[in-house]
Amino acid sequence: MKESLLLMDTDGIKNYVFGTNKLRDIRGASAILDELNRIEMTEIVKRITNNNFVTIFSNGGVGEFVVPTDCVNQIIESVKNAYNENGASVTCTSLHLDGDFNIQESDVDFQIKQLAYDLQSKKSGFRTKIAISNPFFRTCDICHEKVASVKDVIPTEFYICHRCQSKRDKLAKLKAKTKKYFRTTNPLSDKSMRSRLIEELKKLEKDNKLEFILDENLAFPDEIEDVNESENDYIGLIYADGNNMRREIEKRKKLPEHRDFSESIDDAIFSSLASAINKFLHPYQNTRHKKTQIMFPFDVLLLGGDDLIIVCQAKKALNVAIEICNTFYKETKEKFSLSIGVALAHTNFPIRLLLKIAENLLKVAKTERVNFMRYENDASRKNAFTKNRIEEFRRGAINFMTISNSASLLYEDYYNDSLESEYEKEKFVKTFRPYSPKQLERLLELGEELIDSKFPKSKLEYLGEALFSGKFNSMLKSLVVFTRAKTEQKALLRQLFNFYPELEMLPPWQTLGYDMKTKKTAILDILEIYRFLGESKNED
Repeated sequence: MKESLLLMDTDGIKNYVFGTNKLRDIRGASAILDELNRIEMTEIVKRITNNNFVTIFSNGGVGEFVVPTDCVNQIIESVKNAYNENGASVTCTSLHLDGDFNIQESDVDFQIKQLAYDLQSKKSGFRTKIAISNPFFRTCDICHEKVASVKDVIPTEFYICHRCQSKRDKLAKLKAKTKKYFRTTNPLSDKSMRSRLIEELKKLEKDNKLEFILDENLAFPDEIEDVNESENDYIGLIYADGNNMRREIEKRKKLPEHRDFSESIDDAIFSSLASAINKFLHPYQNTRHKKTQIMFPFDVLLLGGDDLIIVCQAKKALNVAIEICNTFYKETKEKFSLSIGVALAHTNFPIRLLLKIAENLLKVAKTERVNFMRYENDASRKNAFTKNRIEEFRRGAINFMTISNSASLLYEDYYNDSLESEYEKEKFVKTFRPYSPKQLERLLELGEELIDSKFPKSKLEYLGEALFSGKFNSMLKSLVVFTRAKTEQKALLRQLFNFYPELEMLPPWQTLGYDMKTKKTAILDILEIYRFLGESKNED
C-alpha cells in the first residue's frame, strides 16, 4: 500500500483567536481551533482511512499523519471544509513515501524539511482580500471585517458575522462541558485543551497536592473585568514560547522521535500551567454580577505545542511566569526551557494590543537569552557574572513591562527612548531586564521586603528620577537617600544597589564585568512592579 506523509497547519491562529477584544469571543475562538486541531482533524483522518493511519502529532495548530496516498485529497478537502465552516482556514501539503519506508526506522529528515518548505511556500502565496461594499450590507459589529448575517444572541443591538457567531456558540457549549469536566470522576475521553488542563488539576487533587477545591460550580471569567476581584484593577497577559524548539525538532530524524518530542513538550506545558494555577491562581468569590460566582482569576487564551498565552491578575502574573518557567524546565528533565513576555495593563486596555506588546517582550527575552548563552564559548566575557547568568538562563528568560509606567507601547521603543542613555562615552541602562526566573523571584522578594520595611514609595520614585539626572547627580542623590534611611532599610537598599553581587557597585549603578563602560541598575524594575507588590500598604 502506498503511503504519504500529510502535514496540516492552521492559518493565522492569533489573528483568528484575537480577532476581537471581547474575552468571551477569544475563548470561543480558541476552543474552536483547539477542537479542530486536537480532535476533529484526527477524527476526519480516522474516518476516511478506516482507522488505517499513524498520528505523529496533532496539537499546537499543526497535525502530522502517515496515511494511505489515495486518501490524501479527501482528507485535505474534509479538513478544509471543517475549518471553513467556522470561519478559519488550514494549509495542507503531503509527500509520497517510498515503498521501503519504515515508520519506526527510516530517516525522515529530508521529507520533513521538504514538507516544511512546501507548506511555507503555500502559506506565502499571493492572496487577495476582497472588501465587499454595498449600501445593503452591514459589517460585523464585533470584528468589523466580515459581513453581518445575524443579530447577536446577547441582548444588544449588534449584528454579527457567521464567524463571530460560531465563536459565541462554542463558548456556550464550552461552559456546559466545563461543568461536566469538573463533575465527573472518571478519566476524560475528551482531549481538548480545557479538559486536559482540568485533568492535570485532578491529578494534583488525587495526590493531595491541590490547594483548593474543584467544584462543578467553578467558572472561568466571561469578561476581562472578571479576572480581578475589583473592576478597576490590572491584568497580566503572559506569552510563553519554547527556546530553540525548531533546532530540537531538526535533531530528530525519525517519526517516532518527532511524536515523542511533541507529546513531551505538550505534556510539560500543561503540567507547568497546572502547577502555577495550584500555587498562585486560586478561585475567588466574584460579586460583580447579580449572582455570586466562584471564579478562576485567569483564563487560557491559547495553549498547544510550545506556546502558551494566558491572562490573569497582574499581582500574580510574574510569580505565575516564574513557576511556569521552572516547572517546564523540570518536567522536560532540564533539557528544554521557555522564554516569557509579561505585559501588565489596566483591564480596559485593548487585549489585541496587549498581545502585541507581550510578543515584543517575548522577542527581547529570547534575544537576550541567546546573547548570554553565547558567552559560554567566549573566554573574554566569561567571568563570574556571565557564568552564573548562563546557568540561570538555561531555565528560561522573563521580560515584563507595565503599560501605564511606559511612554512607549513596545518594549524596544521604551528601552531606546527611556532606559538607555550615554554620558561621556559611558552607557547607562536603567534596567536589568530580561531576568532569569531565579533573579526575577529575588527581585519580587526584595520588593516585598521594601514594602514590609515601610520604605517610602516617594523615596523609591526619587531614586528612579535620579537615574535620569546624569552619572554624578544620580550617585549623590542615591547616597542622600541611603544615609537618611533606617538601619533595616539601608540593608535592603544595599541589596538593590548591589543586585548582582558579582558586579562592581557604584550606587545606584553596577558596572558589567565584561564591559566597563556599561552601567545598569534594578531600581526602575522595582518601580515597574511596585504597585503589584502591595504598595497600598506603604505610607510616606
